[in-house]
Amino acid sequence: MVLRDTISELNKQELSQLKADNKIDSVLRKIESQIKKGRFLPIIGPEKGAFVYLVTKLAKPKKILELGTLVGYSSLIFAKATRRKAKIITIDWDKKLGEEAKTNFQEAGVKNAKQLCGDATEIVKKLKGNFDLILLDVGKEYYTILLPHCIRLLRRGGILLIDNVLWDNKRMEEFRNELLNQKVLETIIVPIVDGVSLSQKL
Repeated sequence: MVLRDTISELNKQELSQLKADNKIDSVLRKIESQIKKGRFLPIIGPEKGAFVYLVTKLAKPKKILELGTLVGYSSLIFAKATRRKAKIITIDWDKKLGEEAKTNFQEAGVKNAKQLCGDATEIVKKLKGNFDLILLDVGKEYYTILLPHCIRLLRRGGILLIDNVLWDNKRMEEFRNELLNQKVLETIIVPIVDGVSLSQKL
């Protein structure tokens, strides 16, 4: 009888989680559909999103920092991968897109994402460390400025993901060299779409 009750309770929990995941997936598909119809939104997209989801699920982070909210696409992936248990802080300068992200979070039932609006290069100076996972995905001209802050805020053993690292221009080439030469990071570059780097703080 006890075993049967336990199995029944587990089934209820799995069903509840499935419904929660479906709500997030629905919003993710909505955003992707808008892009297919011609809207310009530089999100990580489904291919890199699948990679980020798996890395997040394996890392089991409790505290996540996202630099570059846009409409909340990546934060939704983080929420799904962590079963809404991780604390997510996401930063973007665009108030209008921030409101759209807020709506997307509400529609997806995501309550664990805290939005900060403003200049990421200034906001990070006020943040304290020990993040388990950080995603850097802002204007590429800010990557070099933000990298030291990402390293400072990341706990030892934590994961740093950086989007668009295979862009073919001098600025990104210089940044890749800077990233790969960081002695406190062990880094690989994954050639999915326009590239995403995966680093672990040593």
